[in-house]
Amino acid sequence: MENIATQSRRRFLALLSGLAASQGLTACAWLKDLPITIAAHIWLGYEPMFLAEREGWLDPRHVRLLETASATESIQALQAQKVDGAALTLDETLKARALGLPLSVVMIFNISAGADMLLVREGITELAGLRGVRLGFEQSSVGELLLAIILRRAGLSPQSLHLFPLTVDRHLQAWQENQLDAVITYEPVASQILLHGAVKLFDTRQTPNTIVDVLAIRREVLDRAHGLACRHLIAEHFHALDRLMRNPQD
Repeated sequence: MENIATQSRRRFLALLSGLAASQGLTACAWLKDLPITIAAHIWLGYEPMFLAEREGWLDPRHVRLLETASATESIQALQAQKVDGAALTLDETLKARALGLPLSVVMIFNISAGADMLLVREGITELAGLRGVRLGFEQSSVGELLLAIILRRAGLSPQSLHLFPLTVDRHLQAWQENQLDAVITYEPVASQILLHGAVKLFDTRQTPNTIVDVLAIRREVLDRAHGLACRHLIAEHFHALDRLMRNPQD
């Protein structure tokens, strides 16, 4: 019996040693500080990240920023697993989750208070006047949310208008080429369109606390190995935001 017990104990200890060795390899990988890549398009609330990058506060060993042309492109980068996270609106994040993307919100950038808006040609003076117009908006993004709000307030259905899905990087050109009578857009593109004769008819001050911009990260990246990178990005975003508020002349 003693020999059998001794042999069993040896086999058990050998098994434990093997497990420890394999777990040790995993632990070594787990203890590494791995970088993250974040996609973001041009929007006021996301700019402190890029300011931090430009000023050298954002360590490229931990965080890499990928500038995209639109929220749609950022979501596509997430779907293709080219990035670990993206700067999106909360509604865009929820839609991406509905598509199967495992995203978690780790930070709020801002709450839109006027920078998302509906611009129209002169002569359209009320929301009900949108009936029959050619309206551009970014589909599967915050533009779709604003469109739903505007149509509800105007008492119109989507079939009452001629809708043109356009990513935000195409809004200005479409307006200049007279392809649209109205467009749901946001800064900084909105100011450029206003310079070309557009009139603001509606903005997010009329629907407060609706559009929330967030940093959404893939759940599998929310681990110890990427923890330093995530904390570093958040800290440097607020560092840059504080510098912007304190020294706007810079």
